[in-house]
Amino acid sequence: MSYTPKQLADSYTEKSKDGLIELMMLEKVFALNSFKKMMFNPKLSIDKKKTIVNELFSENFNKNTLNFLIFLTEENGLKNFSKIVNEFKKILRDEKTALSGLVTSSSALSNEEIENLENDLEIKMSVPVVLESRVSPELLGGVIVEIDGLSYDNSFQSKLKKLVS
Repeated sequence: MSYTPKQLADSYTEKSKDGLIELMMLEKVFALNSFKKMMFNPKLSIDKKKTIVNELFSENFNKNTLNFLIFLTEENGLKNFSKIVNEFKKILRDEKTALSGLVTSSSALSNEEIENLENDLEIKMSVPVVLESRVSPELLGGVIVEIDGLSYDNSFQSKLKKLVS
């Protein structure tokens, strides 16, 4: 059976509105030529490709995303992955679904700073982002942004740890 990227995005949306970050991370993996060569190799069986997907992604991605990838592998839909991600973004935008997140900083952020960060993330992710703010003085400076179980750590504390190690 053949599905359009829109149908596939719709099926994923029903199960996971919060999976956009994971899909965007996967989109970068799928753009790698070495990954494409391996997954689009006609000599590699579907079962072997499913095993590869499980081994590569099972520890870092939620069950809905992993099941979706396995489904795409079975249906030969991986070749349309970027189109599916774009359709998923459109669905979230059309439904006005916002991703919720947390921004942690060493001192309180102004409403304007939070709005600027939300706007920057919205542009990058193509969906609205709503951030809750938390103060953690031990960060020393910078911010940590957490959305959908993933975090971007741009704190001075993490930079110092990297320098020490």
